[in-house]
Amino acid sequence: MKLTVDKIAAKLGHKVDLTNEEELDLSGLKIDEVGSFKRCSSLLRLNLSNNGFANLKQIEGLFHLQQLEELDLSGCPITHNYGYRSAVIDKLPNLRILDGMYSNSTYNYTFSFIFIHFL
Repeated sequence: MKLTVDKIAAKLGHKVDLTNEEELDLSGLKIDEVGSFKRCSSLLRLNLSNNGFANLKQIEGLFHLQQLEELDLSGCPITHNYGYRSAVIDKLPNLRILDGMYSNSTYNYTFSFIFIHFL
């Protein structure tokens, strides 16, 4: 199912205004693609965990959310793709937390160093 703001409104049975929403939880809804989220200009936290996203093309509609600070795609097949984290972080410059983990490169580097050190 491709998710759009209009489809959210259709499911609710009335028009919705998401321009002032700061948090949205759409986890576990069997979504496999998102349309544009341009109208969600205040969205800071978005939970799309446990859905069917398998590649970056299916989440391109999120990349307009330049103000987004937290995004959760855990439990989605896309999280197993090589380079997934860095690609999403590059597209969303204000993202602080991705899948429950801090997105800054220092944290990722430190974790990698510790992991390699103990091997």
